[in-house]
Amino acid sequence: MKKGFLFIFIFIVFVTLVVFIYQTNFQTEKKFEMPVANDPYKHAEVTINGKVFDAYVSDTEKLREKGLSGLSSIENNEVMLFVLPNSDMYGFWMKDMFFAIDILWLDDNFEVVSFKKNVSPDTFPKIFFPKKPAKYVIELKSGTLTKLVLKDHDKISITGGK
Repeated sequence: MKKGFLFIFIFIVFVTLVVFIYQTNFQTEKKFEMPVANDPYKHAEVTINGKVFDAYVSDTEKLREKGLSGLSSIENNEVMLFVLPNSDMYGFWMKDMFFAIDILWLDDNFEVVSFKKNVSPDTFPKIFFPKKPAKYVIELKSGTLTKLVLKDHDKISITGGK
């Protein structure tokens, strides 16, 4: 009877050790950094109420899916510009996000159709939708839209990268 318990104990310790070694040595944490070398993003200049931002353009399904997920933060002058296939009611969520953002939806004419301020990672899996169909979405550092005093129908300037 004691040999059976000893065998089970040794087996459990062995399995636990194998799992620990695997997790510490073979699983890599995926971290997304705004690329510098071999940058897959097009870049654009986004101007909102006179303030100019460097925009990383997410214009493919893969880049749109990744978005800002995995980043610890973005700079005050950086935004992510999503170029969507057509105007529609695109929803955004905070999956794998580590910081709060402001979300800005634009129509085909680059006019503001909707925005959501201070969207926290804690809101996941809630999905945020615009009030009207949008063709472009801009994600900014949380608090930026409050400083810019933005309202519906304001026109946003986007140059390059489209």
